[in-house]
Amino acid sequence: MGYFASFLVLHFTLQHRFVSTGYRILDYARDVLLYTFILTWAGAVAFSRYYLSYHTIAQVLWGFTIGVIFGTTYYVFVEYIPRRRPGSLLGRFRTALLINPVSTWFRLRDGWAVWADSGTEAQWLRWREEWDRQRLEARKSRVKAD
Repeated sequence: MGYFASFLVLHFTLQHRFVSTGYRILDYARDVLLYTFILTWAGAVAFSRYYLSYHTIAQVLWGFTIGVIFGTTYYVFVEYIPRRRPGSLLGRFRTALLINPVSTWFRLRDGWAVWADSGTEAQWLRWREEWDRQRLEARKSRVKAD
């Protein structure tokens, strides 16, 4: 859970950008709720390991600490450095992974390399456009039928 929590906190803090609601207080509340949820969930699972007598307190603390270290290290070497320094060895390796034929065949992509929100807003806007078009066509069909 330390790995999970540290990776997500770093990702949401350093890379992912949510679409603004237009209200600073709502954006702030979303962020507080998100971080609170991640940390509470991680803490609850870690505590459950002790509470259910699967591990001792020392084992839980060590495991959580090791998870935080590995989660942070993984994020830095796989996400942060390749994105900040695309010409580095790690950046070139990531690019090679994304442009090879196997990755293309599987349709693998790194949405954050292109969009700050991983393309979520663009996908939603495209969906909304198609949704509105289909509803308009259905409405026109009903009018013609009447």
